[in-house]
Amino acid sequence: MDSKNKINIFNRRDFLKLSGIILAGKLILPSKIFPIMKQPHKVLRSTFTMGSIVTVEAYCDDKVLCNLAIDEAFDEMKTVERLMSVFDASSQVSLINKLAYREAVKVDGRIIEIMKYTQEISQRTGGYFDITVEPLMKLYGFRSDDEIKEMPSDKKLQEGLSAVGMENIVINENESSVFLSNSKTKIDLGGIAVGYAIDKAVSILKSHGIESALINHSGDIYAIGSPPDGTSWNIGIIDQANQSEIVATINLKDEALATSGNYSNFVMIDESRVGHILNPKKGKLDEIFLNISITAQSIVEADALTTGLFVFDIEKANSFLKLNENLKYIAVLRNGNIVKNY
Repeated sequence: MDSKNKINIFNRRDFLKLSGIILAGKLILPSKIFPIMKQPHKVLRSTFTMGSIVTVEAYCDDKVLCNLAIDEAFDEMKTVERLMSVFDASSQVSLINKLAYREAVKVDGRIIEIMKYTQEISQRTGGYFDITVEPLMKLYGFRSDDEIKEMPSDKKLQEGLSAVGMENIVINENESSVFLSNSKTKIDLGGIAVGYAIDKAVSILKSHGIESALINHSGDIYAIGSPPDGTSWNIGIIDQANQSEIVATINLKDEALATSGNYSNFVMIDESRVGHILNPKKGKLDEIFLNISITAQSIVEADALTTGLFVFDIEKANSFLKLNENLKYIAVLRNGNIVKNY
């Protein structure tokens, strides 16, 4: 899965406790003046899925129903992982990579749904978001425990790039199948699957009537409503170069936040550091950004766009965001500068 930076979540929990009011020499309890509003129950749950810990902080009137909703949400996320993990040989993505260049492979509707969306994001980013980068991931050793001793030659790099391209994916919605027109093309949904899974979990929580919750999967966050004591969820983004510092805070309400970076998932080849987010047009990346965070209406959109924009330069990123004014954006550059549009 796409590596994300750590996010600190700050929720104001300072409640005013009234012990009594002296009026005309008598002790008047608060309930005599105002009706006591029942506070919702806080339910905090975590589980491990899709390569990291996902946490749900929810506020509900009924703790039992709330826990059942969270159970269902976690189950759905784990189902998405079983379908889409490139590390699971029995996943449907792995079956596509093994068989789909010979014949169309029947898949779950969720695979069709997410792959249709990857085509849309690829078009929006001019091809810089591309799920067919798997041959490049293998070339640099991200799929092997064996250490790569030297950088790929130009010839091997071109061979890997020849298999990259969204045009190599043929989706048949009526048959719910996927075909790969290039025998060397392989797919990796790591840049979008977590966001997709969180959106599914959000839908489940909302369907159970939960109106206040925060879902956090290693920096991929969705805020349902607001916390009981505030108008929005206050999210702090940590500086990856100095993790004791917060570079920005973002307020979220019915909104998603995703962050991408190459600071934790990388390989070392001949004393050179290669991050897992690669340029699908060049096969390698001149890293300008330390991390990029984007807010959007859905986490799957924010997740995919942070991966795509991470490959951009500053000018290209700014141009893209001017055309997408609904997105909030903050980027930490490797030179220490911070760029944001909110």
